[in-house]
Amino acid sequence: MYLKRMTRGFSLIELVSVMLIVGILSVYAVAKLEPDSTSHFQYCREVATALKRVQNINMNQGIDINVFFKSFNENGSGIMGLCYKDECSNNEKLFDKAILDGTTITEQVFRFNEYGKPVATNDNLLDKVTLTIGSINTCQIDISDEGVISWQ
Repeated sequence: MYLKRMTRGFSLIELVSVMLIVGILSVYAVAKLEPDSTSHFQYCREVATALKRVQNINMNQGIDINVFFKSFNENGSGIMGLCYKDECSNNEKLFDKAILDGTTITEQVFRFNEYGKPVATNDNLLDKVTLTIGSINTCQIDISDEGVISWQ
């Protein structure tokens, strides 16, 4: 007696392999459609690194602190960097400058005291500093009153 073999349909291996290929292609397509999420992550990390750099410089300078963190919006881009006390009004004077293309950043200027705590330009301690990067995919950097820099 001969058993009739079913020749209709696809085998389980064929179905799984096609689903795997479609899944890999869809992940690639989604990553290409949403480049902002990755770039904001990178911008956030750059700004947090610049803040830590300013904090380290300020803590090592002792009493005569003159390096500030400056961020402002110009021509549709967020610009941030480090500046000396008397040269924070113009972005051309910034060093370690980063231009966050096509995104915005909260405009602020501040420094850290010799203990690493955030201080305004008039030498008053700040309770908390929050920098917001971007308008759609936002990234937020918080500096606590104790000088702890965190971001998300």
